[in-house]
Amino acid sequence: MIKKVFFLIVLFTSNQLDAQSNILNQIITNTQNITENFSEEEVTKGLKEALQVASNIAVSNASKTNGFYKNNLIKIPFPEDAIQVKKVLKKAGLESKINEFEISLNRAAEDASKVALEIFINQIKNLTLNDVYSILKGSNTEATDYLKENTYDKLYNSFFPIVKNSINKVDLTKKWEALMKHYNKIPLVKKVNPDLNIYVTLKAIEGLFILTAIEEEKIRNKVEYRTTELLQKIFQ
Repeated sequence: MIKKVFFLIVLFTSNQLDAQSNILNQIITNTQNITENFSEEEVTKGLKEALQVASNIAVSNASKTNGFYKNNLIKIPFPEDAIQVKKVLKKAGLESKINEFEISLNRAAEDASKVALEIFINQIKNLTLNDVYSILKGSNTEATDYLKENTYDKLYNSFFPIVKNSINKVDLTKKWEALMKHYNKIPLVKKVNPDLNIYVTLKAIEGLFILTAIEEEKIRNKVEYRTTELLQKIFQ
């Protein structure tokens, strides 16, 4: 019995390793095909173009009206550490006020996203040949991961004041304070007060990279999303 169990474990592990090996070999083969068939200049230009296309679509989708609010993948919800507040207020019949508040959260993120494209493009221009080959050999979202690693702080510093201004513009703080006023009247509830500026800024950046990753995967895996001649040539 023990020998049988051991055999099954070995067989399962072997199958898993074979599957991972096949994926890795496919990535290596695709990368070798690119690097053998095209010049370093073409490969670099092609990857930059792919990143620019993905970034442009992601930023455009995020920054339009309802870009966050109507997209369940990135919609900014009621602050997680105040979710009990939402439950209590819904029971108190304040659902319309909650919805109004959540819309305002997402509007702030949509406003902030507009400045992301310039930050992305500037970073894409700085791609080195080593970066290019590292991205090509990586996962389906390797380019997005590269952007996240190299632009996160810039995005945060750019998004934060815009989010703060947008929050002030739509009187979000007043809406929050009004909700909290109702909540705090309830006996024995736990007091919470999240920083809305930080919360929306972090969620906006997170949502933007989710969209960028989706667009990157499309370009890598689906011919119809390679919208330029160079993309069709490099990612064939």
